[in-house]
Amino acid sequence: MTDIDLIKMAQAHLQALQQANSPWVGEHSLRVASGALRFLLVEDYLWRAWRASGIGGPIQVEAYCFVSIPGSDAVGFCGGGEVLPGVPFSMGWGDVRLQVKSLNLRAFLNEPCICAKGHRVTRHELVKYISNTKGGTHYDPQGRSPKSQNATFSLLRELEESDFAGLSIKTNNRNLVHHELFSIAQSLLRSEQVRQLLAVAA
Repeated sequence: MTDIDLIKMAQAHLQALQQANSPWVGEHSLRVASGALRFLLVEDYLWRAWRASGIGGPIQVEAYCFVSIPGSDAVGFCGGGEVLPGVPFSMGWGDVRLQVKSLNLRAFLNEPCICAKGHRVTRHELVKYISNTKGGTHYDPQGRSPKSQNATFSLLRELEESDFAGLSIKTNNRNLVHHELFSIAQSLLRSEQVRQLLAVAA
């Protein structure tokens, strides 16, 4: 893949995310968008395209993060995606405190965004879960594939499918797991460097 192809592919995936960038976007549209997030973040093509653009400097992303790692009785979703234009939404029970941080791309991916039952889920893991099991790149909702049989994916299935700790709450008809994915996409699209990359005439 040439540098021009790489930049154009990253731009096309970012444009696909822009199409799903509405407070009222549904879970199924987010499942499809998770394929773009996987390409850009998990497979590292956003950073490769940024480097190929020659603009220089790190990609910075502002996102809600846990102030400290909550205890095993806490449940938290960093969120930050909009429920109304300009109105972000997060959720937590127990000792959950959040603050907005400016992170480089790797830190953004590896920062926990969900905590429950003493387990922490990073943005990297969440994107993989929805993309690999909910139809972004593969469809395996029951987790029959050996790749889907791990503790993180099992926890996320439980959080999606039950009213554990009040998770029957929905934000604009999407469950909190999918709202967290929406928050990842929105944080990425708000990055100044991502906007610069979208404006590159490749």
